[in-house]
Amino acid sequence: MAFKLNDLVEICKKEEGFSGVYYTAILLAAVGRKRYLVRYENRFNEDGSRFLTEAVDSDEIRPSPPQPSGYNFAMAERVEAFVDFAWRVGTVIRKVDPNYYVKLDCNGKEHHCPFFKVRRHLEWQNGTWLSPATGSTKSIGFPFPALDSIVCKLIGGNSLVRLASCMRKCTHSNDAPTTPISTRPSPLFLGLILSTCGMEHPV
Repeated sequence: MAFKLNDLVEICKKEEGFSGVYYTAILLAAVGRKRYLVRYENRFNEDGSRFLTEAVDSDEIRPSPPQPSGYNFAMAERVEAFVDFAWRVGTVIRKVDPNYYVKLDCNGKEHHCPFFKVRRHLEWQNGTWLSPATGSTKSIGFPFPALDSIVCKLIGGNSLVRLASCMRKCTHSNDAPTTPISTRPSPLFLGLILSTCGMEHPV
């Protein structure tokens, strides 16, 4: 898959200790044919003064995965939990409505996670999202991803939205108008953060 400037992506390093750990990042540039320069959103340089920027191999990068809203996870289901500034693959071991206890693959530790920091585990293979439970995308159940966004201003009856990830404030481009029918209040964050469906995904 060819990525574009300012794409929102996720990085899973091949180094020891990073298996099943996905950090969100912004794609800055292509470096040759099989590497990309990215800027992380939750990793910092050594002195902590700015976000870490580094070149990563193409097989360490994937698009930001689509996610249905309001998903109810079952015991033993494979999920990804947002722990220590990264999405980490794990298994649901207990549910305490509406939250979950997740056992992480990367270190075997159990974490009590708010429901809005748990998402379905999907794998990116050969340009397709696969559900490990089914081996296909059939059970995902939605035609377009819901993109977390911030309403910047109104243009007539439409909203001008700015794409953003669910874990950060919006600080960059990709303003795009969307009709009222394709905009809804977020089920996770009330207020200015809106999920938008039916508009062009930047990835």
